[in-house]
Amino acid sequence: MNISKEKAIELIKKIVQEEGSQFKAARRLDISPAYLGDIIKGNRPISDSVAQKLGYKRVVIYSPIPEQEKTG
Repeated sequence: MNISKEKAIELIKKIVQEEGSQFKAARRLDISPAYLGDIIKGNRPISDSVAQKLGYKRVVIYSPIPEQEKTG
């Protein structure tokens, strides 16, 4: 089953709750606490390695641009 970026962030937030702090969750995910914070805030993408630790693989999908947006 595919999940959205938002759902993946929810899974990461659940890990933070389970661990009791962002610092411990970052250690569990083998990333820096700053990077973890940026992921949760939506400022940085979830890396391939973090996605794998969540049990997923990261896939980027590009959708067509509606005609009115192409000219704007």
